Amino acid sequence: MKNIKHAILYALKIWLSHFLLFSGSMAWLNDRLTPLGGLDFFNSVLRGISQVVFINNPVSGLLIIIVITMHYPYLGIMGLIGCCMTTFLAIRSGFSITDIRNGIYGFGGTLIGFALSVLAVKFSEERYYYIVFIMLVCLLSYFNILIIKRLGFWFSNKTGLPFFTLPYNFAVFSLIAMLLMLYPDFIKGGSLHFSDGDHIDPTEMIEATFVTFGQVFFVGDVDSSILLFFITVIFSPVSAICAVLGAAVFVLIALFVGFDNAVILSGVIGYNVVLTALVVGAIVHLFSIKSVLISMAAAIWSAMVSLGLASVLVPLGLPVLTLPFCVATISFLFVLWKFYPDLLICTPYKYSSPEENICSAQYV
Repeated sequence: MKNIKHAILYALKIWLSHFLLFSGSMAWLNDRLTPLGGLDFFNSVLRGISQVVFINNPVSGLLIIIVITMHYPYLGIMGLIGCCMTTFLAIRSGFSITDIRNGIYGFGGTLIGFALSVLAVKFSEERYYYIVFIMLVCLLSYFNILIIKRLGFWFSNKTGLPFFTLPYNFAVFSLIAMLLMLYPDFIKGGSLHFSDGDHIDPTEMIEATFVTFGQVFFVGDVDSSILLFFITVIFSPVSAICAVLGAAVFVLIALFVGFDNAVILSGVIGYNVVLTALVVGAIVHLFSIKSVLISMAAAIWSAMVSLGLASVLVPLGLPVLTLPFCVATISFLFVLWKFYPDLLICTPYKYSSPEENICSAQYV
């Protein structure tokens, strides 16, 4: 076992040192750029896009937004606008420069842009709806930053837990609540896209696993999802392992409990489990066999929370967003850190990649 650990550690060091200087968190780039200057702003924005899957790397963020925009132009454009807005507003609000430069606030705006792109499609194919929703992206980005400033920091200080994407959920659900008051037909037809469908064969299970990962970025086709997954593999193989295992856990559990096959294949629920497995197994703890096993336990809990909330929201035509991820992950980490604080080793560096943390701690 010790020889295996040394072999994995050596492989990670080779990967980090030879991947064109673009592997890991690319801390050297932050050191060379003027903090929050013109180029650094775009560096921060690209990191924010990549932080949707908790990867702190501008090159992966650039590739992700290119892949999304090529297949879903409005999705990519609105996600980019949202990330730019939240990054700019975080700067104006005086948030931590280090956090901003590592994309900590940009991913919330990216998700807002993605979510509102989907809502715009739900309303109409008319182009003027997209103009309205682009304006709403800017408004909700401001609301997202305001929630972080007023509630997010308070939550973290009181509980010692990350608030993850809770501000994004509050912002988008507030918009949905307003739409329901102004446009009652908003929820109609949302559940008609799904039906039990036929039996899912092994090939469809594999496709559903990849699509479940792709839906983290609101991408619903297999080809784009596979491309996004391989970008994750290239820039953080550890994150990719946890993510795909989380997706597989959701698909298996959803099939076992007899959940709607069409919903399983669409991936519109299971991405929450992907994020939970990724966070618990690779982001807040050093990656190891133990962390993978515990992340699978977290994934099971997240799957149950996701399916429970989905059974209420999806039939109404309402999105679950990342609310199940936040509820499941925060509750799981609370129990883990309060009652079993020595069970896992926390990552030594906040902004480093899982691979860099492994090498820094010389631990696998």
